[in-house]
Amino acid sequence: MDTLVAKKIRLAIIKDDVKALRTLLTDKECLALSFGRFPLLSLAYLYGAERVINKFEYILKGITDYIVMPEETEDYLLFKKKAGKALRLYIGGQTITPIEMAAVVGDSLGVKAHLKDTLNTERVKKIYRLTHDKEVKKNGNSIVVPRSKKPTSKQLIAILTIIIISTICLSGGLVALEMVPIALGGEGTLESPLKITSPTLFDLALADTSNRYYTLTHDITIDMQEHVSQNLSINLDLNGHTILVKGAMGSSLINKLSGSLTNGTIKFVDCGDRVPANSALLTKELTGKAQNLSIYIEDFSFTATTECGLVAHSSTGTMTDIKLFANGTINEVSALEETVIGALLYKNAGVVSDIEATLDISLTGDAKGATSDTTAGTFGDAIFGGIVGLNNATLTRAKVMDGSKIVSDTLDLAGISATNGEKATMSDVTNNATLTQSTLTSYWSPNIGGITMRNYGKLTGATNNGTIQATTNQNQQNTSIILGGITTTNTGTIDNAKNTGAISGTMLAGALNIGGIAYLNEGVVTNTTNTGNISGTVTETEALTMEHHLAGGFAVNNGSITKIKNDGDIVGSFSTDSSAFVGGVVGLNNTQTASIISSQNNGNITVSTTQTENKMVFVGGVVSYLAGTLTDSFNTGSFTTSASEKAVVKGAVIGFTMVQSDIMGALYKYNSDWANCYYIVEQGYSVGIGNFFVRGVFSQSYMDGEDSNTTATDLDTLKNSGVYWQ
Repeated sequence: MDTLVAKKIRLAIIKDDVKALRTLLTDKECLALSFGRFPLLSLAYLYGAERVINKFEYILKGITDYIVMPEETEDYLLFKKKAGKALRLYIGGQTITPIEMAAVVGDSLGVKAHLKDTLNTERVKKIYRLTHDKEVKKNGNSIVVPRSKKPTSKQLIAILTIIIISTICLSGGLVALEMVPIALGGEGTLESPLKITSPTLFDLALADTSNRYYTLTHDITIDMQEHVSQNLSINLDLNGHTILVKGAMGSSLINKLSGSLTNGTIKFVDCGDRVPANSALLTKELTGKAQNLSIYIEDFSFTATTECGLVAHSSTGTMTDIKLFANGTINEVSALEETVIGALLYKNAGVVSDIEATLDISLTGDAKGATSDTTAGTFGDAIFGGIVGLNNATLTRAKVMDGSKIVSDTLDLAGISATNGEKATMSDVTNNATLTQSTLTSYWSPNIGGITMRNYGKLTGATNNGTIQATTNQNQQNTSIILGGITTTNTGTIDNAKNTGAISGTMLAGALNIGGIAYLNEGVVTNTTNTGNISGTVTETEALTMEHHLAGGFAVNNGSITKIKNDGDIVGSFSTDSSAFVGGVVGLNNTQTASIISSQNNGNITVSTTQTENKMVFVGGVVSYLAGTLTDSFNTGSFTTSASEKAVVKGAVIGFTMVQSDIMGALYKYNSDWANCYYIVEQGYSVGIGNFFVRGVFSQSYMDGEDSNTTATDLDTLKNSGVYWQ
């Protein structure tokens, strides 16, 4: 038997995909497959594959001789959970026949379908006693099977048919679909909604493909062991009541939410050990509206095998006025090159607004086996977003609440959304969660963004108040820590953003990159402030030449920044044999097109280092290294160091910049432009530009700095200079 075909058959049963299964079951060999102890029909009962059972039960129940394939661990674990005490009956590895599996899952119709063909009713009786705590009665040579707790799709249709027929009889033959609302206590309008009083009627409501209105009249409990995920196209008002969802989540509560779900509470408890693959707990796909909901997912311990969201997987609809309360652990083991997880939603292509999330989540990743910098990536990168995974549309007025915390080892973190897409808008968002990543994993580089990891679109009115901390205790050289108060990288636009959270990174060796606003800017940033303190520590002597970048604003700027303010203090501690660049606003202004306009630093900079003069620390009150342009900017902060003067180059405005000399060695031009820049005297700086790196035709060297185009002044004079702003 072809192993690949066998696996496809098993997957089709699990997915309840009749169409795929019909094309795969081409001969008797396929029909006779058994995955370890589980024949095909037993698998169908185990996974509740109703469509497969309806279509193939008659054919498969006659198979008694099996072609055995390897048993899948996932099947056994699910059977173990459902069988309970009846598991002791299968210690010897016996085949779990279809009638026995039907008994295990409490499918009375399935059991009855096999009674005429079996003499082994005693085993069925034992299963009911051990698994369901029910005594099965004898009826001659057969048994009387207890009714299933859960109505099957056939039974639901029968219930609906009875309602329709009864209604027609009472109404003298009126159209059935128009009369169903009356039978259920309403007319299906906004003013007179149908009333849902039980889980059975909830399932019936999901089967309604109209856009009629329903209301919940009581709290109800949905047992996921008895519930079949269906689409919701109605308008369901929870009316202040609670839906309690319990049991392992093999699928979402609602498959596709194309109607509306509003005004109540949904609680998920004892939801098993995994997030449904490529899905979420509430709904796989939202094209309608979820509004004014409180959603609780508490004390969970999930494995995530694919990209996913805890509440919804993907949305082109509207999620608004949602309060999310989630605490637990997630272990990410996806084989994808990059896996993204969102606390509320994996992928937004609609509108997400007015969200409050209270989170206490611990995350572990699957990058445990990397043995080199080249193999680390093959174990999958992963990012967790505190509200959304991928925002590709509109995300506004979203907040992660005070007291929240997100802790990980090899999952990178973003307080609000892992990414903000090229055509997306994120506005008026706030993260208050503490974001911590600490890893012992070899060749893993921690990354954290206070609001987002990567901003490609438009980000306005963003505030991060959460502390950001990353630690790596590995000593591989080709690793890094990348931290940003608002984002790690920006290629879009950022306006009116603020970081107040302290940011710190500690590593043995590698490259340390920390920015109060971002690690890397390649876009446009305006009107943005950092007040959080920045701290970076590298403890070991490094075998490779590495660069470290710390700044109150941007560790590296390749774009345009205007009206950027840093009030946070910056502390850097560096080991031997690597260069460090520390800037009040920017570490490296790295290209000829990069610009810094009307920016200020008021934070104090302190550095310590065991560097020699061969590898130095470069400090700039505004920018450590300048390529490109710097205009109308100033520094009021101080500088202190315990290092030798040979190890530190410091400039009150610019740490150092490039100068080109001619063939004779005479200076003839600066490679960068700066003008109208100021600093306060007696703050630990002696000159505005700390150092010039002179590049000649045949040689290169350093030249002492000076006050070229920079002015030492006092605060009162600075305030009257025309460049001062608050």
